[in-house]
Amino acid sequence: MNSEINFENSHQYRVDWRYWADMPGWYLKEAAALLLSIEPDTIVGKRSAELNQTEFRDFIRLRRLILRARKMGFLESPCRPRDLLEWAQSNDITIPQPLADAVQRGKSIRNWKKIAQKYKKLYSKLQSQSMKFEDYNTKSINTLYKMLIAMAVDKYGYSANGNNPAPKRIETAVLGADFDGPLAQTIRVRLAEAYSVVRNDSF
Repeated sequence: MNSEINFENSHQYRVDWRYWADMPGWYLKEAAALLLSIEPDTIVGKRSAELNQTEFRDFIRLRRLILRARKMGFLESPCRPRDLLEWAQSNDITIPQPLADAVQRGKSIRNWKKIAQKYKKLYSKLQSQSMKFEDYNTKSINTLYKMLIAMAVDKYGYSANGNNPAPKRIETAVLGADFDGPLAQTIRVRLAEAYSVVRNDSF
């Protein structure tokens, strides 16, 4: 930093620290004034009757420095108070303690637009994953149906004819394995559903 620029103002003008700390963002002029312990509202246009020549020179130089940082992409305008103080600290610019304390205690202004965008992206991601899961689940069920019909045809002589004996034979096998159902009528319905899915999936 240029040693000729005195960023630590010797006069503590009446600054409403709480008011400025609660601002969601500061403009460049406001930021420069606050870092010099100057009430931003006392600076009208480019002059201030409350500043002497040296103090006003310090204000102009600090404002120019902040403007240059803004043009180079290091700061935004308006700039969030915490971001401005972090930038000032990283550049060895003295931060008035009342300003640091007020910002530290200040309430955090929620950026609802940013939050909404975040949850919109999260929703889209979950929706995409859900669609993939549903597609995977459908494919898995179709595979099981194909295996079921293949075994029913091969082992129990199943056919699409509603009068075939396969459901009763499968019921006997199920009961013989000590399973409590399903019975022939339920088996007949499920085989018909599986056959319909397999048949449609084959064309």
